[in-house]
Amino acid sequence: MIRFQVFVLSVLLVFMALTGCADEQAVSTLTAGRIVPLENFKSEASFEKDISVWLPPDYSEDQKYAVLYMQDGQEIFDASVTLFNQEWRADEVSAQLMSEGVVRDFIIVGIHHAGTGRFAEYLPQKPYMRIPETERREFSEIEMPFGGKLFENEIHSDSYLRFLVEELKPYIDRNFPVLSDQGNTFVMGSSMGGLISIYAISEYPDIFGGAACLSTHWPGSMSLESNPFWAEMLSYLEANLPSPQNHRIYFDHGSEGLDAMYGDIQFKVDELMRAKGYDETNWVSRIFPGADHTPIDWGERLHLPITFLLQASSD
Repeated sequence: MIRFQVFVLSVLLVFMALTGCADEQAVSTLTAGRIVPLENFKSEASFEKDISVWLPPDYSEDQKYAVLYMQDGQEIFDASVTLFNQEWRADEVSAQLMSEGVVRDFIIVGIHHAGTGRFAEYLPQKPYMRIPETERREFSEIEMPFGGKLFENEIHSDSYLRFLVEELKPYIDRNFPVLSDQGNTFVMGSSMGGLISIYAISEYPDIFGGAACLSTHWPGSMSLESNPFWAEMLSYLEANLPSPQNHRIYFDHGSEGLDAMYGDIQFKVDELMRAKGYDETNWVSRIFPGADHTPIDWGERLHLPITFLLQASSD
């Protein structure tokens, strides 16, 4: 079983790395709304990222919008520009929910991942640094069956979040008609993107009012065996989960592929959430039997976390 998990994750990593560079010049064929590309968006923290800002079909400069920041921006909108033609369908799902009045009006800021540096960018840094040095070195030097290391760079997720909060968000706030307050700012991701999203709301609770974490890759690595990370991540969440008074958090996972690894740890996370005072009004944790670890699977249920985070006001 462990060998199978290693193989599946390896394939996933290759897939996730390649989707960012498969067809950079392809013409977008969005179904709904339009994309404003911010190519090679430079930061003082030495990041240089492509950003895809999605605007809904009836977008108007005279209106104010909430903002959903999404990880892995290469694969959320347009299958035609990904290597394996898989996407979240975030444009179609979001546009439909807005047209039905189910959610408030919002834009999506898709932050493209770092290719082979994705794991180093998304692995939560503070719990990682709590691992004893010898174990940390072994954890970070895991070799991939297809060559190379799991972590091609030093872990730098704290710098990535500073980039998001201190550079990208202010740019979005200045250049688009958005509501910049905590109650209208959200973060979402899947797998390692889910891990960095729960880390983001825990590190910056005054910035993000909600986080959606689909198929959260709690192991942070190749397997659960001899793995020091996930226990440190639980300890971190116990100390740092944001207040349930003004935050909303969504978790889910399937039962197939990599998602089969997550159930026991998610159960422990759910216990922490209850202990912190979260309940059905501000927290969701769901299991989708038969669902796998792919953009298609996440897209099939994307309407649920978007509705939970951005539900329209009842006023």
